Amino acid sequence: MLDMDDPSEVLAAASRFTGAIGAANGQVARAAQALTPREHPGSAIDDALVDRAAWVRASFEKALAVSGARAAAVYRRALVTVRALEDVDAVGGVRIAGSESN
Repeated sequence: MLDMDDPSEVLAAASRFTGAIGAANGQVARAAQALTPREHPGSAIDDALVDRAAWVRASFEKALAVSGARAAAVYRRALVTVRALEDVDAVGGVRIAGSESN
């Protein structure tokens, strides 16, 4: 016998995963935002530091976009898979029910 979780449990787990990634992404976004200088630097070394902080911030922002897209894709894949399994289960149930009447 195949042991499968209820479809709502699978979707709930996928939703919790997506939400956890979103929460972590929010923390990273706040940390990246903190790398924004409040004042214009006054020396060459300050300018270099601001440039490096901007590069780090931009790198984080790109990674956040990828991470958010991947988390959303996990949920979409779970949803599509659950729906496909439900459809197959329904068709299989009809076939089994039909075979009993023969």
